[in-house]
Amino acid sequence: MTIDELFGFEGDREAKINAIISEATSLAKFDNGVDVNIEKRLTLLRNALVEFPKNERIMYELAATLSNAGWARIGERIEYDGDGFLVHSVSNRGNEYWQEAIKLYETLLCETKNPRLIADATYGLITLYGNMGQPEKGVALAEKAPPLRYSREMLTECASDGEERHEYLGRAVLRLADLLADTAIQLLMSKESNFDGGLAAKVVSGMISLFDTLVDDGNFGPYHAKLSDLYMYLSLHQWREGHRGEAFDSLDMALEHSKAIDRLSKIPETEPKYTSRLFEGVSMEKSLWADNPSFTSRLSDDWPMWMMPDSSSARAEISADPRWKDWVSRTKEVG
Repeated sequence: MTIDELFGFEGDREAKINAIISEATSLAKFDNGVDVNIEKRLTLLRNALVEFPKNERIMYELAATLSNAGWARIGERIEYDGDGFLVHSVSNRGNEYWQEAIKLYETLLCETKNPRLIADATYGLITLYGNMGQPEKGVALAEKAPPLRYSREMLTECASDGEERHEYLGRAVLRLADLLADTAIQLLMSKESNFDGGLAAKVVSGMISLFDTLVDDGNFGPYHAKLSDLYMYLSLHQWREGHRGEAFDSLDMALEHSKAIDRLSKIPETEPKYTSRLFEGVSMEKSLWADNPSFTSRLSDDWPMWMMPDSSSARAEISADPRWKDWVSRTKEVG
């Protein structure tokens, strides 16, 4: 029995830790790749770690915040090597935020037995190993994880039956579609020659078509956000190929999907459901995305979403088109 337990302070301790984590999580919603509340979060969590040394939850939140700070304040440097493959620049190794985050993640993995923290810290650590030019460490850690077929999403559907299995299968398919889209974009960016001959626009359009096929009534729930990202990226490749009108059509679709997720966040239902034929009755898992801030007004700043190929010349061209100014003004409209 600890001293805290003996004197009845354990409940007060956990309540305070929960409050700190809750505050940090709330502040983090506005720091998606930008530096809005990062300093507040760092100060809050550093002070908390002094008060509660080696608390695993605080260690993880601080490591995640440092990782975010490294992205927002210094950035990830990637480039194509002599063979045209995407690699991380050696300059990333000087990112002091990532250096500190790696130490925290490594300490946490040595000490925690919490499965969720192990999974989250492993992902964060592998990502930073890659960014910092230590792929061998990341691969060694990744090889300890089970294959995709034995993930939580796939195992829960195996363990269930009836309506419950329909629910788990629906969630799994949508998450797999989301993961496939992200992975396909990463594969596309991994080799410079993939941007030649219209392949990029074809791949991105294919990922959009996948969601359109699965969710046949346009009620994409939280995946409106992913479709907004995909249309933003598609517009870049259409512009580069000279399809200027199609590029602005895609920008309009990106805006439409972004506003759809904004509207969805305001609905009163505690557990909204999908309405398409394949996913009818499957939960949209509102707890995962409700109350998140709107990023619609930031669309023009975030364009084209993924950072490769270099879009600086395309951005200069598209922003000179009168249609860009009109589109940007519509991203700033409230409601």
